[in-house]
Amino acid sequence: MSSGLRSVPGRVWRIFRPAAARPGPAGYVLGVAGWLVAAAVAIAVGVVAVRAIGSGIAGDTTRPLSDQQVRRALATATPAPTSSAAGTGGGPVTALSTAGGDLTVRCTGDQATLLSWTPAQGYRADDVERGPSDDDAGLKFESDRREIRVKLTCTRGVATAHTTTSTDD
Repeated sequence: MSSGLRSVPGRVWRIFRPAAARPGPAGYVLGVAGWLVAAAVAIAVGVVAVRAIGSGIAGDTTRPLSDQQVRRALATATPAPTSSAAGTGGGPVTALSTAGGDLTVRCTGDQATLLSWTPAQGYRADDVERGPSDDDAGLKFESDRREIRVKLTCTRGVATAHTTTSTDD
């Protein structure tokens, strides 16, 4: 044959390639091992690059506090001084809690002033009436299936939350 190839039934062999240059079982093992090493190095470089980029974009990584750490921090925290709401005196401030969220109320005589509120998870606040006025202070905490109306009153400087709950069936 003039092309340098010799035909054997079912195979074509190059006659110019020496037998020693053909890979044997050890060559295949080295090839697979080399591929695995290259893949491991590529993965390691990728992980390092993603961490470096992530910390540059998001800044320092922070971890959420455990329940125990939160309780410890709250137990040792000192309350920040509260400022008076516009037009109110310096009556006692009371923290109240409902199923829909937490409230901070100031009593001036028998008038309630809603200073702040924090809806519970899954709730949002609506129809906020801060008081003090002839109307009672209060608000509504709403979730997808539940509505909790909170009416705040003060009697002799003591704040009370009166709640009415309705559900969507």
